[in-house]
Amino acid sequence: MTESRVMRQLFVRARYVLSHLLTSNLSRLKLTASFLLRVPVLVLLLLTTVTPQIAAAAEINISRNQLPVNLGQYLDIYEDPERSLTIDDILAQDIPWQRSDEAIPTLGISESAFWFNLVVTSEDLAGENLILVLEGPTLDRIDFYIAHDEQILWQETLGDTVSFDEIALPYRIPVLAFDLAQQDRETRIYFRIRSQVGIEVPLQITSAEALTKDSQSLLAFFGGFFAFLSLCFALCTVLCYIMRERQFFAYTLFFGCTLIFFLSQTGMGRVWF
Repeated sequence: MTESRVMRQLFVRARYVLSHLLTSNLSRLKLTASFLLRVPVLVLLLLTTVTPQIAAAAEINISRNQLPVNLGQYLDIYEDPERSLTIDDILAQDIPWQRSDEAIPTLGISESAFWFNLVVTSEDLAGENLILVLEGPTLDRIDFYIAHDEQILWQETLGDTVSFDEIALPYRIPVLAFDLAQQDRETRIYFRIRSQVGIEVPLQITSAEALTKDSQSLLAFFGGFFAFLSLCFALCTVLCYIMRERQFFAYTLFFGCTLIFFLSQTGMGRVWF
């Protein structure tokens, strides 16, 4: 019995020691494996960070049946905090462009100027007239530059601070007509945005026919919408004058502010007034 008990105790102790050794080695193995797995992850993160700095210029090849085409996710962006760069500086310097990852690039409210860059090519649209459409009626100033093989051929300034008399195509939102380069040549689009309001860049490229068709349906909708708001504002104004009650004054103020807000946000205020 004594020998059996001693053997049992030795067995238990040996199992404990073996278990401790295995657990310790397993823990070290897990740490080693965890470290080795982190290495490729860190490398991928580093490459992701560096890629926007060394990426080729943003380029899109379009065809007639794709129009209109949203360009937001194909844009290269550069922030100019000093607002001092000109188009000559952009063409001459090696700019560290950042590739957009949004369908509608949103840059918020900033004192900086922002430069954008895009290359457009096409086979079946080569040499044809197209329209750039920027659905941003509240942006203060947009300077567009269109180049064929790095030679600036068109430039125009658009925006909320630019008079309709100075715009080639007066419209409720910034639009720019330009000719696409001939086949086997590239059309490069540069533009600079400076604005006191939040900057969003819902940019499209389309044809004059498609823009006209879309405009007709939108103008019909806007006509009915603003007629309804104007009627409500006029009715509330009359009731406020007759009743002399605060609730009608509040209604009048609400419809008046709503009318002004949507006239500004849709760009129709510039068209009608």
